[in-house]
Amino acid sequence: MKDRLNLASSGSPLLLVLFAAILWSTGGLFIKATTLSGVELSFGRSLLAVITIAIVTRREGFGLNRVTAITSVLYAALLLLFVLATKLTTAANAIFLQYTAPVYVLILEPLFYKEKFRLRDLLTTERVGAIEQAIINRLKTRKGELAPLGHAGYGSRHHELIGEPNVERVRNLIKLYVMQALRDEPRIERLLRVDVRPDHDPPRETVRISISARLIGEQTPLNLVVPFSLELGA
Repeated sequence: MKDRLNLASSGSPLLLVLFAAILWSTGGLFIKATTLSGVELSFGRSLLAVITIAIVTRREGFGLNRVTAITSVLYAALLLLFVLATKLTTAANAIFLQYTAPVYVLILEPLFYKEKFRLRDLLTTERVGAIEQAIINRLKTRKGELAPLGHAGYGSRHHELIGEPNVERVRNLIKLYVMQALRDEPRIERLLRVDVRPDHDPPRETVRISISARLIGEQTPLNLVVPFSLELGA
């Protein structure tokens, strides 16, 4: 098992990040360059995503309930509208609109959840979103991967548990390693809660890591959920 893990992690993480960045940043270029319609492009992109999810996550990626069904429809609309916007206008306009999504959430939240709109929330949305992404990136990085860049302590050790069964002992170790990783995050003032629960009943290979933390300079705790698969090769 260890040999398989070493083989999976032997590729340069920097090259993987570079390849992902190239694919992400050139999407708008190829959408503009092709003669396919926005609907045809969206179909092809979604078909490729379905095949990738089927190969990588197997049955874990196709759980269906009311929430996932509604989310899937909304996300499909988002992808289609993004491609159409890129085809009909500039890629810069489409990307700008895409990244203003948190602002729309703040504006519509009082209508759907009866919460008071505060200008301070609008001003800090980008900051909190950036910190949330930084925390997710830290947890998704195997500790030691960035040692060649001088950041040997960055990341989390819970990736060492890939291949282990989804039992309480392993989930407790995941929780321990995640807490250790988050204690090194300088933007977290206090870690309030970390829960690791199986994503299915009975447990399969995937767990949900629920985190609640108080950020420096923020009164409202940050709550997020990070899925993690114990399956080899996932």
